Amino acid sequence: LAEKILTVLGVEAAVVAQGAAYMRIQFIGMVTMGSVTVSQSIMYASGDSRTPMKVNLGYRIFHMLLCPLLVFGAGIFPNLGVRGAALSNVIAQALGGSVALWARSGRELFYRNGADLMSVSVQATPTFSAGNPTKLFQGYVSGLGRTYDVSRDGQRFLMIKDNSSRDQTQAAGMVVVLNWFEELKAKVPAGK
Repeated sequence: LAEKILTVLGVEAAVVAQGAAYMRIQFIGMVTMGSVTVSQSIMYASGDSRTPMKVNLGYRIFHMLLCPLLVFGAGIFPNLGVRGAALSNVIAQALGGSVALWARSGRELFYRNGADLMSVSVQATPTFSAGNPTKLFQGYVSGLGRTYDVSRDGQRFLMIKDNSSRDQTQAAGMVVVLNWFEELKAKVPAGK
């Protein structure tokens, strides 16, 4: 299909093969582009224009850094030519789209605004509307990318905590809690 589209547009035969390779990857990448567009549009509609701008700037800079590595090949990166340009764009868009997280109900979007975790309610029927952004957690979300996840019911969150302020002479560790609901029930009296 890509070759036919380029031929109809009058592209020279020598360019069709390269252009078709680029278009095939970009067609697959339309999923990531759609994810970025919808998430950022909801942020804009809710009145938050800074967060999508920062996300867009971040993943575009990443694209500019990754693109030459995949086009020309360097170190561990293969020389992919024009396909590398398309692939770096799709990868960057996937990163941009992963910043926001949809609740499983499809009625709420979660995203970071600096170190804060925000929520925007979304209504699709009878007409589309986005609510005002609500700050769920302040100062808890740290690191690059999406360092949190939400439970199926949208009521519980798992976050990676920033320990940069703790004593660096201590060894870093990991605590794994099995049956943590039972542990929580034992520590928090019912009804609170």
